[in-house]
Amino acid sequence: MSDMDRKTLGKLLRAMGDSLQTMNDREFELLLQGKGTLRFTPTKGTVIKPEVEQNLSTDAAKVARQLENADSRETAKDVISMIKHRRRKEFLLLVAQKSGVHVEKRDSIARIEQKLIETIVGSKLRTQAFKEVAF
Repeated sequence: MSDMDRKTLGKLLRAMGDSLQTMNDREFELLLQGKGTLRFTPTKGTVIKPEVEQNLSTDAAKVARQLENADSRETAKDVISMIKHRRRKEFLLLVAQKSGVHVEKRDSIARIEQKLIETIVGSKLRTQAFKEVAF
């Protein structure tokens, strides 16, 4: 067992011991008989991000990268149309945040989509057009 595993095990055993200390004798007996369970309860002030939110953030970053790699507005529209999320607006706001695109919470879904496409893909296309005309 590595040092990290021993430290983790020690912390776990202390936490379980603390939890057992709060039980009365009857609760302890019921636990030993298999008629009760120990549960994790976060301490006051502890904020736990649901795993869904973490996945949401990862997915939004992935969509942002796909938009950055899009070579046309149509491709970007296709990327956005593939988003099948229950809270679509919230997800698009997160994609905008990951992309550095300024949107407002009161913007409609269509407006957010338009801003994403124009800011990410449109600016890239305009830059390419200027380079082609200049050279």
